[in-house]
Amino acid sequence: MPVATAVPKQHQASWRQALAHARRGNYLAEQAESIQWLMVSAVFGPLPVDEGIARSVEFLATEGDDPTVRATCSVERAVLEAMRGDLPLARALLAEGMRTIEELGLTVWAALNAQEAYLVDSLAGTPEAAVDTLLESFDTLDQGGERTYLSSIAGFLAHALLAEGRDDEALRFSRESEDAAAPDDVLSQVLWRTARAKLRARHGLLGEAEALTREAVRLSEPTDLLGTRAAALADLADVLELAGSRDEALASLREAARLYESKGNLTALARVTAQLPAVKEVLDRFTRERLIKNLLQTSPLFKPFTKAQQSDLLRRFEGHEAESGMEVIRQGEPGLGLFVVLSGELDVVARSDAGEQVTLARLDTGDIFGEMSLITEQPTSATVRAVSHCTLLFLNRTYVERLTANIPEVRDYFESVAMQRARDNTLRLRGRALPAPEEIDPADVLLL
Repeated sequence: MPVATAVPKQHQASWRQALAHARRGNYLAEQAESIQWLMVSAVFGPLPVDEGIARSVEFLATEGDDPTVRATCSVERAVLEAMRGDLPLARALLAEGMRTIEELGLTVWAALNAQEAYLVDSLAGTPEAAVDTLLESFDTLDQGGERTYLSSIAGFLAHALLAEGRDDEALRFSRESEDAAAPDDVLSQVLWRTARAKLRARHGLLGEAEALTREAVRLSEPTDLLGTRAAALADLADVLELAGSRDEALASLREAARLYESKGNLTALARVTAQLPAVKEVLDRFTRERLIKNLLQTSPLFKPFTKAQQSDLLRRFEGHEAESGMEVIRQGEPGLGLFVVLSGELDVVARSDAGEQVTLARLDTGDIFGEMSLITEQPTSATVRAVSHCTLLFLNRTYVERLTANIPEVRDYFESVAMQRARDNTLRLRGRALPAPEEIDPADVLLL
């Protein structure tokens, strides 16, 4: 069944009914199939990312004893987590799910999951990383005579090869996708056209490229394939920009941003925003209202807050970008406030007693830093430096101090984190044996 056929909202109820029927009759294979399509729909359809992740958790709680259900939830949730910005978790889930499928000996299913591997790599900004996986998948499906999904695998492969600069091979697989695609397989019909359009644009054939991307947009527009529609619009914007049609390009990007925001695909939304400064407020609003809300629900730091306090926090966080190499916090300077990593990675570095620079930790999505120097009123004793482009949230010093003064649980949490970090930091900086918790001298605490 083509993805576009399973995604429409009216079919979600049908899959739910099929799942209920399978549960009543204890039909395990039918249960697993219904769950698989409901999870695939969560990735490709209009269901917001947070609700798709909640759907995965639901199925794991009810049918998690079935390894095929566990694998489905891991693989599809991997894409959803990548959309939300947690790429390390996405990669871990993808690896776990694909390993389970391979252990079950489900060769064709393993091949089909190459599309999820591509989506995760693409969201990470490295679509070319999926080339080998997609090539293996294509060969498996082609040799097995599987045509229904061959077209979409070939389409994704064409895009991955384009990212790697292998244009001749990309052309071949765009044609493979075109030849294998059924008329109602909108995903494949869009993939081969947008891949071909990129090739035409590279050769200066902008009229052909525009015609192909406009047709891709037209085909996807009536569907519930939100990500596919947004990607086609972004591709059209690229072609229009090359053709000098700036206003039309901006309009396409704004519509792509609207669709990504509706889906909750923060990673793709950030990429569109980078091309379109005029919609930066979309990302800022989305960050405050959605990602911070998720952080408040999952981080132990924020559990003591009442609903009113959480609402107040939502208004006070600010979004900041840090390019690779930028020092967000510098050793020896006063603390600025509390930082939360939304995307990207940062290193925590400090000078050892011998004067050598030592990396103390690597921070990524969800990590918090900067609060400890505020609590102790001492300068920071380490530098935090971006190692990739990062999106950060910032809560200023004044408000952090107010929180710690009024909510004892928050201050207790900060202090416990400080003592726990001190052991690892001291070990790395001074090369001495790890002390027992009661032996830690407060002067040893490295304050970020």
